[in-house]
Amino acid sequence: MRAWIGLLLLAVLLGGCSFVEDKDRGERAVARFHELFGMTQYSEIYLDTTEGFREAATEAEFAEFMGAVQRKLGNVRESELTDIEVNWDSDGTTIWLSYDTAYELGKATEQFVWVMEGEKARLESYQIDSKELILK
Repeated sequence: MRAWIGLLLLAVLLGGCSFVEDKDRGERAVARFHELFGMTQYSEIYLDTTEGFREAATEAEFAEFMGAVQRKLGNVRESELTDIEVNWDSDGTTIWLSYDTAYELGKATEQFVWVMEGEKARLESYQIDSKELILK
């Protein structure tokens, strides 16, 4: 019985470590996304996307969209993580992160979905909501 409890405790502890590590990976990926966005390096962001992302939007379409966000909101001033979910399955690890982000010209909520390919986070989905994107 003690052996089972010990194994269960070990599994819980290791699972917690994985969550923290994956959370950190996701947060680093978002920070890199924001850094590249600030330097208008949209093609660099696009290089770190999944095949599914690239099937949904060409690099030119993505650059046009990101350029519009840049013009209407400016650069990121600060960003606060508001929600995270990590899913581990046979296909790998998927990390969902939501942020409240203050830009130079307004505020937005952002949702990122990252798929881990080894140690590399690949962007699967990006959504941004801001009244400034609609009203200007």
